Amino acid sequence: MGRGYADRYYEQKFHVDPQDHEFRHKVGRAYAEGLQWVLLYYFQGVLHGLVLPYHYAPFAADFVGVSDMDVNSRKVNHLNPLSN
Repeated sequence: MGRGYADRYYEQKFHVDPQDHEFRHKVGRAYAEGLQWVLLYYFQGVLHGLVLPYHYAPFAADFVGVSDMDVNSRKVNHLNPLSN
């Protein structure tokens, strides 16, 4: 990748100032939360709903602070469409 690729990526895909590093970290945290949700879904069952606020993935360099994320998920009642 050439110099400035990440800056152009965020500017074109997210329409934000390329120097807004806090936004980049916010995208990284949201993406990590989505990955966490998928893992918990497969290992613990149906969880709360997940809405990813972004259509594009962050750069790996923008996963700042994900190790400090609060792993707080709540299980919800699973509705069985076949039961009465």
